[in-house]
Amino acid sequence: IRERIIPKAVVSTQSTGKIELMGEPLTLCEVQVMVKTEDLDVIPTVTTSKGEVMGDYTNVALLKPATQSTEQSGGEPSRAVDGWTLQHWNDGSCMHTKRKGGVEWWEVDLEASFNVDHVNIYIRSDNKDYYKNFQGTRVWLGNNLCGVASEDTVVVNDDEEEADQTIYKVSCPEDAYGQKVRVEKLHYYLMICEVQVMVRNENLGDSDEMPTTTPSLFNV
Repeated sequence: IRERIIPKAVVSTQSTGKIELMGEPLTLCEVQVMVKTEDLDVIPTVTTSKGEVMGDYTNVALLKPATQSTEQSGGEPSRAVDGWTLQHWNDGSCMHTKRKGGVEWWEVDLEASFNVDHVNIYIRSDNKDYYKNFQGTRVWLGNNLCGVASEDTVVVNDDEEEADQTIYKVSCPEDAYGQKVRVEKLHYYLMICEVQVMVRNENLGDSDEMPTTTPSLFNV
């Protein structure tokens, strides 16, 4: 069962809650939603969290609106920001575009401009050769090119001996801000199971109003 952490500075006013378990029956005997007694009469001024806290970073893409160029076999775009990093197709948590010969893309709207540190991408792992075709995929933050999926951006396991060819960490320019993150691949389809857009916690600030910066040079 997945537990989401809401920052202490954020008060949620949601009147409904959800408990999710992927791939297994869910049986609950009791759910207790606990509120401190002194907070019962508090009128919150902030209604939602900016995202999911993960150590020193917050994933600001969680459950945000997503779109993509085409859709194949029910692989809708929202699957890549549903919070599940399950990487097998039958788990039902991977998006899938068609292969139409041009640029295939997937995009998430963060609903505010953020200073993004890096983007984690989990691709389908039960298709053993897909990672070879995924390499070369570009990751954009607004007009800023964060980087390209390659051997240099694969995540190294804890033993630091073997890289996981199905998980990529693409860093963005240090001072780049953007509201939309796009993943695009030329002449091949995309099969992505989760995209985490990571912002350093200290860079979230108290305001959603942040400047948008673009590169001083463009490849024309």
